[in-house]
Amino acid sequence: MLKLTEEQKQLIRTCARDGPAYDALIRLFDQLCETNAAEQERQRGQENESLLAAAHAILQYREFEDIVRSIFTSAKRLTGAAAGFVLVMNDAGNAPDLLLVDGGELPDRVDPTLPIWISGLRDHIYNSKHVLYDNHFAESEWTRHLPSGQPSLENVLLAPLLPEDNVVGLIGLSNKRGGFSENDVRLVGALAELAAVALRNHRLLQALQQSENRLRTLIDLAPVGIFETDAQGHYSFVNQQWSEISGTSFSDIAGAQWGKAQPEAVQAMLYQAWDTSQSEKRPFEVEFQMRKLDGSSIWIQARMIALHDPSGKIAGQLGILNDISRYKQAEDRLRFLAQLLNSVKESVIATDLAGIISYWGNGAEKTYGYPASEAIGRHITFLAPPDQVEAEHEILRHIIKYGAWQGQTEQVRKDGTRFWSDTFVSLVTDNRDLPWGMVGISRDITSQRLARLQLQENEQKFRAFVEQSIDGIVLINSEGRIVEWNYAQTVMIGFSADDVLGEYIWVVQEQASTIDDPEERQRETEFSQDMILETLRGGKSPWLGQLVEQKMRHRDGSARVMQSVVFPIDTPHGLILGSISRDITTTRQMEQQVRTFEMEKERMQILSDFVTNASHEFRTPLTIIQTLQHLLNRVDDPEKRAKYTHNTLRQIRRI
Repeated sequence: MLKLTEEQKQLIRTCARDGPAYDALIRLFDQLCETNAAEQERQRGQENESLLAAAHAILQYREFEDIVRSIFTSAKRLTGAAAGFVLVMNDAGNAPDLLLVDGGELPDRVDPTLPIWISGLRDHIYNSKHVLYDNHFAESEWTRHLPSGQPSLENVLLAPLLPEDNVVGLIGLSNKRGGFSENDVRLVGALAELAAVALRNHRLLQALQQSENRLRTLIDLAPVGIFETDAQGHYSFVNQQWSEISGTSFSDIAGAQWGKAQPEAVQAMLYQAWDTSQSEKRPFEVEFQMRKLDGSSIWIQARMIALHDPSGKIAGQLGILNDISRYKQAEDRLRFLAQLLNSVKESVIATDLAGIISYWGNGAEKTYGYPASEAIGRHITFLAPPDQVEAEHEILRHIIKYGAWQGQTEQVRKDGTRFWSDTFVSLVTDNRDLPWGMVGISRDITSQRLARLQLQENEQKFRAFVEQSIDGIVLINSEGRIVEWNYAQTVMIGFSADDVLGEYIWVVQEQASTIDDPEERQRETEFSQDMILETLRGGKSPWLGQLVEQKMRHRDGSARVMQSVVFPIDTPHGLILGSISRDITTTRQMEQQVRTFEMEKERMQILSDFVTNASHEFRTPLTIIQTLQHLLNRVDDPEKRAKYTHNTLRQIRRI
């Protein structure tokens, strides 16, 4: 309680004119002091009550907004401020979020952007990190930040929220009647500390919830089965994937001990592996065939660790199950493919993208003479002759760029001998279609190459023979299309190889036909087509090997006489027909001339014989007539003359 000092009493005595007035003043002051002490006691009670209410709000409310509203209400009630706001920075810390605005007695005129008026003060508070107030705000430079129509602000108080020595928000109060005091600074600062604690707890809880949600999402989406047990090994949690892998729901195994559903031999193996992992202080990891409730089995990879309490005792186990049946099947398939590749006679070699050999088949060992131990790890170019190494590098670049390469290269065996290899190489990609290596298969084609070179030489000789032949040579494939047409055939018919190669033979025959009637020419073409196709299918025909003569029309329109023989040729691709033709037009013309000459000669002979015979036949009657005329000239006897005349007439009739 406040008491007057002697100096203060002397001052009052001096001012008072009489004793009763002095005594009255003294009593009045004492009463005021007693009243002020009671008010201070009540004020301290309210302060303590508000601080306890604010602290209780942190524990009572789950939502941060509700906690802040309670703290703000306490601050406003304790200070007597008419208006205020709460401002909190967003999680990124780069922009403020207006959490609460209280316009006091004039809510209709409060702009939602109220905190803009403290933009300058806010920066000052962020730097100083102390509570600030201004009881002459209406006269300060900060009023230029007020929005148009904003209610008048006589005074303001701003308290920073400092959860971890960084200002993350503000509590702002304004328009306190009589102005703010240092006591208000103390009270609002304490409430701001509580709000900062609530904000930190709120954000920690949010982060924890987000982390828990992420963890639960990861567990739900995990492609592996996840389970947890208690200290006795009884299941306490399994995720959905675990149920799908095991074919068992959590309700079926809740409280059961892990591993007990498996056959005794598998149980013994699992528990032995767990004990070993614990004694060696390493994670438990094992692969086994797990029996499901329906009796089927799948290959499982299990991993498990022990969970310890603060004292170090095992409080449970956390494990994962992964269905590796497909991987086991893939391993079996890879093993089968490896055995298959090793049984292949051809050389099978695999490398990485740099060309380093990673697989060397048995065929490669037989072909090159190097065992796998001497080849794996070396660059593929060591198999090339020294003068071909750069070409091998170019092949590798081609494979990486285009995905594959096929061709023939010269290679070197371990004994130094060279041979020709026919090789096909392609990139190997993963399930994302990204290349990770190369695999190639090759075979020794040295003997085939020599045979092919010999064949090419023979083919060149054959082609030279065909082109230089004076006879026309035509080859027809199994479809009836012309595949060979030499120069002599062009001379005979007038059609060049470019004109007829690839055409059906009966189409060309129709163009060279000497038949003028279109219908008859069409019938002849159809007959020729049927006969040729039937021969190609059956390989037999009465006209095969027979010398056939036919008339054809040259491209210039002249008629030609052709003499041809057709013969079958068996090839790996089927039966083909060959034809050798000769133009005998001149021969036939000469033969016709000879026949004409012979006929003329025969006619002349006949005429000569006729003349000879006729001459004999004429001479005898004429001689007789001549003799009878001589006698008539010498005989006068009428009877004899009549006889001679009769005989003359008979000879004339004979002629």
